[in-house]
Amino acid sequence: MLWNQTNNPIRTLFLFYTIFLLSGLSSFPLIDWDENIYGTVSKNMFLNGEFFRLTVNDQLYTEKPPYIFWITSLFYFCFGINEFATRLQAILSGLVCFISIYWFAKRHFSKQLATFWCLLYSSSLIPLVLSRTAYIDHWFNTFLFLSFCFLYEYYLKLKSGFKDRLPWIILSGIAIGFGVLTKGPLGLFFPVASFLFLLFIERKFRIFWLDVLLGFLVFLLVLSIYYVPNLLFYGTDTLKGFYAFQGMLLSKSLESHTGPWFYHFLVAFIGFFPWTALIFLGFRKQNLDLFFSKDSPMRAVSLFFSFWMLSLLVIFSIVQTKLPHYSSSLYLGLSFFGATLLNRWEQSPDTFNKRKLVGLTAFFGVLLGVLFFALPFLFQYLSTLPDFQKQYGSYPKDSMGLVETIPGVILFLGSLASLIWLNSQKIAPFVIHLWTTSQVFLVSLSLLLMPILLSLVQDKNLRLYDYAIALGGRVGFYKYLTFYPMFYRPESILIMGNYKFRDDSDYLTKEKFLELDKPLFLITTPNKLFELPFLYPDRKFELVTKDIDLILISVK
Repeated sequence: MLWNQTNNPIRTLFLFYTIFLLSGLSSFPLIDWDENIYGTVSKNMFLNGEFFRLTVNDQLYTEKPPYIFWITSLFYFCFGINEFATRLQAILSGLVCFISIYWFAKRHFSKQLATFWCLLYSSSLIPLVLSRTAYIDHWFNTFLFLSFCFLYEYYLKLKSGFKDRLPWIILSGIAIGFGVLTKGPLGLFFPVASFLFLLFIERKFRIFWLDVLLGFLVFLLVLSIYYVPNLLFYGTDTLKGFYAFQGMLLSKSLESHTGPWFYHFLVAFIGFFPWTALIFLGFRKQNLDLFFSKDSPMRAVSLFFSFWMLSLLVIFSIVQTKLPHYSSSLYLGLSFFGATLLNRWEQSPDTFNKRKLVGLTAFFGVLLGVLFFALPFLFQYLSTLPDFQKQYGSYPKDSMGLVETIPGVILFLGSLASLIWLNSQKIAPFVIHLWTTSQVFLVSLSLLLMPILLSLVQDKNLRLYDYAIALGGRVGFYKYLTFYPMFYRPESILIMGNYKFRDDSDYLTKEKFLELDKPLFLITTPNKLFELPFLYPDRKFELVTKDIDLILISVK
């Protein structure tokens, strides 16, 4: 056994996890849109010293609360404005969540289950990606988990005195408050609604109103750190903008991010890789009894996570804008259930049908390994096609080769090798091996493939922008938007015809156009060159240059 009193690998695994997360962190530019948005807001906060008012492109930014921008601007102070500092906050969230999962599971179950849970969550595809990129969601999920931990501790103290409950009341209010400061009201809804569901199922109907009042006051105190200064100094514009944006997310598909109602069910299978097989094998009666039987020590945690996951899937199935990271807190619950099953199999090998687990694990791992191995060759073929060249340009055929197949080789061989341990029913080495494979795969992907792919997709924006600035002009985006130049260049940009920003289209009218002290250039798509003269007959639009599927237009 790996987990005994004198030998526990968790410290070594945590050290390697830290090294893996930091590796390749600055090897590729920030990704449009979200990474560049969050980096730009944090950069403005750092440069302007306005910590209670979020701005981007000289305009108010109301889509997200401030927590992630505070942390990122702090890292800018330490390391400068760069990709490493922008993504470092996500690394921190990954490490905090890793420690929190281990602390909670060891406290209530065992070292072995705690380690399994840490490893499954931290190597699942979507949580692993989010912990290496400047997205908000990993911090949000971390605060959701901490809220669950503290509410569960409070649940266990319901029959104790107020002094025993007090620390968990305060910690719950703090964690929930910071969850809301990270992403919004769902940071309150998920933990509180799941907790009330648990009380209802377990028929614990007594409510300590003093506890509720105290927890709510702590929660409000945390929120007041930001919202009180924001309201006093800047009025209600931030709150109005935030709730208006939430309404748009619910009612329409923004930025063409759409999908069927079962979108997040499909994402869960892919995002839980390489542990997807555990989803298919977990719904046997004896396994369900392990989680939900009256005498199971897992019952309360299982009920909490079950309601959390179900309500999350329902909410984001209704929300019209579909993005895979919206439902990323699912993997906290999925990894708990999966880790518990693996822990049981370590003790009772007949829990699973070994052939099914071996077959499904090999299938998913080998399939993705083959796909990533073939990606450079597919890219070389696509780069010869006219449609590809029209959208991405004549990219050099030798820009991808054998070196870029390394991520696929790592995933393919790592998945196969892990089955050796699984076939011999040595669960702990199997989990550690597959966890290591996932970490190394993502590092190699960051170092080898991401720089090429992002250069292909994003660099044209900077090239056109820099060309216009070199001509001494003022740049505008017309019915096209990228945040790439906003982070990497200092000048603000005119935005025309996009819901995220004030519409600057009036600069194409005579009055506003005459106010400009520089020549005006527009970055847009080729078809807009034919649209603009009809909409603005007083202006003259001339093609300056073209970069793949974007054009630069001068306005006179």
